[in-house]
Amino acid sequence: MNNKIKTISAALLAAAMCASFAGCDNRSKLEKELDKAASELNKEFNNNGGGNIGNKNTSVSKPEPKPLDPFDGVEVKFKDIAPNVKAEINGGNSNVKYTLSKEKDLKNGDKVTVTAELRGSKDEYTLTATSKDFPVSEMPSYIMKLSDLSDEEIQTLSKKITDMLPDEAVRFGSEGSKVNKIDFLGNINLTKDNGNYRLYFVYKENVTFAKTSETKDYIFAAYYGHIYKEKDGTLTFADGKPGYNSSGDMSLTINGFYVGGAYASIDSLNSELSKFGAERESNVKE
Repeated sequence: MNNKIKTISAALLAAAMCASFAGCDNRSKLEKELDKAASELNKEFNNNGGGNIGNKNTSVSKPEPKPLDPFDGVEVKFKDIAPNVKAEINGGNSNVKYTLSKEKDLKNGDKVTVTAELRGSKDEYTLTATSKDFPVSEMPSYIMKLSDLSDEEIQTLSKKITDMLPDEAVRFGSEGSKVNKIDFLGNINLTKDNGNYRLYFVYKENVTFAKTSETKDYIFAAYYGHIYKEKDGTLTFADGKPGYNSSGDMSLTINGFYVGGAYASIDSLNSELSKFGAERESNVKE
């Protein structure tokens, strides 16, 4: 009991003692002193959380928990190429534990739910929300199926290849040989390890060889490696240029030269591609 309480208690005791003596006959003044002393004591107890004198309920009321928005300043950052996008949380409150519903193998159109939970005692704060969704969008994305490419994109990529197609008749045959015709037959898309492995553009070439005057058809397959779309739609691929298999149909020789990257038939090409152990989608028509 502090000094102020001691003083008030002494006043009450003095007033009570005064009431018990016959010589203390000023009752009106005594009543005032008793009332004043009781009022002061009640006020002191209230200020110290003690409750009113004479009130049996002396419990201390707890302050209400403060509202806390757990997602104020919280971001979910996405990186890498779909469908292998990874997610991580940036920002947040030290009083909150955050959990991601999924952290990897994400693609555009997916959503990640962040769950919030208070750490420790819940007496100080109450959360205004416990979960929030963050969509995956505008991330670079592998070409996982042929329908991921528009007809215009197919034509653009095909032109890049036909512009760089080597004149195999000259390179592997003899000088003066002529490529008579190149027909585009379609695409073969290979996917592996949740990404694009190779996107093939398949052609039939008709060649007349100067040395033998022989005219012959064969299949040529050029590809883009690890092709994907940037978020602005730009198509990107390994090494920045198309290539072709260094090993083709080993039985195919022209003028005594093995024609690298060329195949005697579509079946021969498919047999070669099966060695890569990848998923294959084809719309090639011979």
